[in-house]
Amino acid sequence: MPQKIGEENDRYSKANHKIIVAFFTLLKNNSFERITTSQIILEAHINRSTFYRHFKDKYEILESIQSNIIPFFFNKIIMQNVNSPSEYIRYMFSLIKNMPEEYVERFLRLRLIKTSTFDIKECITQKMTKDYQTLCTDASTIESQIFANIVYDTIYHNSKHNHYIDEKQLQKYLKNIVKNI
Repeated sequence: MPQKIGEENDRYSKANHKIIVAFFTLLKNNSFERITTSQIILEAHINRSTFYRHFKDKYEILESIQSNIIPFFFNKIIMQNVNSPSEYIRYMFSLIKNMPEEYVERFLRLRLIKTSTFDIKECITQKMTKDYQTLCTDASTIESQIFANIVYDTIYHNSKHNHYIDEKQLQKYLKNIVKNI
């Protein structure tokens, strides 16, 4: 009996998820450079043809993370009807603070990887820059980039040290930076 399209899509999604989870599992104890396709296949408990149906190589896994998972995270901010940079920062910090430890660890691992097609900091700061320009239509490009980099670096610092600064501390920090520019 032929498979239903929904079942086929479900199997495809499950295999895709298994590959990405296996990739992150291997990334816990290995540098990106040391991870092989064979290791991912073994860790995901799939066969080689299943892997290649989803991804050409480990670099394509990174591209998938960058083009699918990161935008999903930012769409949560958009859904919250954020109307100002302060609300944006507040909501971003709330998301990070309440994020499962496993996701924070993944973010910290991904931050160490840079390839010709993958740079998580660049991807996230570009998105934050665009978001800032949407929130502050009269903002210059440099102002938007500064905002994005400060928020990104603060999120990274908070994630790495499991220490979350409050909004007043951040505003003081931002004022000092702007004052020194």
